[in-house]
Amino acid sequence: MFKFPKDNFVFLETNRFDRENFRSYLFFNPIKIISCCSLEGVKSAFFAIESFIAKGYYVAGYISYEAGFALEDALKLSRKESTLPLLWFGIYKGPVISKAEGNSLLNSKRESYKMSNPRSNTSHEEYVGNIKKIKGFIRCGDTYQVNYTFKYKFDFRGSAYSLYKDLREKQRVSYSAFINIGDFSILSLSPELFFQERER
Repeated sequence: MFKFPKDNFVFLETNRFDRENFRSYLFFNPIKIISCCSLEGVKSAFFAIESFIAKGYYVAGYISYEAGFALEDALKLSRKESTLPLLWFGIYKGPVISKAEGNSLLNSKRESYKMSNPRSNTSHEEYVGNIKKIKGFIRCGDTYQVNYTFKYKFDFRGSAYSLYKDLREKQRVSYSAFINIGDFSILSLSPELFFQERER
């Protein structure tokens, strides 16, 4: 079993083993990290990432929704400052690959965690008002579909990876990820597949 990296790693895992999904990938020890906290730096970060891909390196990380503000003039709205990078990618020579069903590459010691003070960042009044606005946009023909979401926050202490492992056991999805960038951890358990690339 692989030793749990301390920081700066990307773990892409499948929990539904079938003909299409049977590999999990662990990227660690990046030769370089490309990250960006400002909208002005997003495009140059993409160019840098593309240059490493062209040289045959692997690139793994994340792009935040807010990074889109830098790519489309219509989205150039005011955004709250955040210490979480808009994008973060490690440049790697290659991943460690596992094909073992039900066997995580990161089989670390189970540590405790605690979640408390759950709360929504949107009040009931805001929610009702936003739904009315969306219905108005649909009636006017400005849109036909809206994926309306809001944040559900909570206080957290302990091991983020232990939380990921518990979520993974309860939500067996084809595509899950645990990304550790040092100061932040990103947990994702997605049932969706938006596109897939096949070798020709």
